[in-house]
Amino acid sequence: MSREKFDHATIEPRGSEWRVYLWGHYPESSVLAGQPMRVYLHEGTKPECLNELAARHPGLRLEELEHASGKPYVSLAHLPGPDDPVPGGALPDDVGEWPPLP
Repeated sequence: MSREKFDHATIEPRGSEWRVYLWGHYPESSVLAGQPMRVYLHEGTKPECLNELAARHPGLRLEELEHASGKPYVSLAHLPGPDDPVPGGALPDDVGEWPPLP
């Protein structure tokens, strides 16, 4: 994964341990462009998690959560559906074999 720009991080309880997640948005090159993105960074004791975050992303804003945040909402509504003019993607359904055989 390339070095995305992250908006902030969260540290969240996970049983007796803690997890750190980085939050940002999917890049323009992604099919999910502009939508929220959560990336796992580290799991361990709270001090271990804070040290890992400070070492890898110094200065990133941190939010401490009392409960796990869950996954960000990601919409797939922008992807082709069964009623689109070209069902299933970029090629019409009647093109036969692709690439065309000689």
